[in-house]
Amino acid sequence: MDRNRSFEFEQHFLRRRILAAVLGRPLTRHAGGEVGPARGAARLAGRLERWRALYRVLAPEMRRFDGA
Repeated sequence: MDRNRSFEFEQHFLRRRILAAVLGRPLTRHAGGEVGPARGAARLAGRLERWRALYRVLAPEMRRFDGA
């Protein structure tokens, strides 16, 4: 990790600690967080796909009530 990235990581971690202190909540790290942002992006993409599937099922019903 280069020096600039290390500094950005430390800033991010410090912001999280401050926010947790202000909110009075514990700071937690989920398993797999050490693999970086790619895992988070993959999880978000999976959620998006589930929402799209749900929308495909519900959209015709919603249109029916909307009068469209």
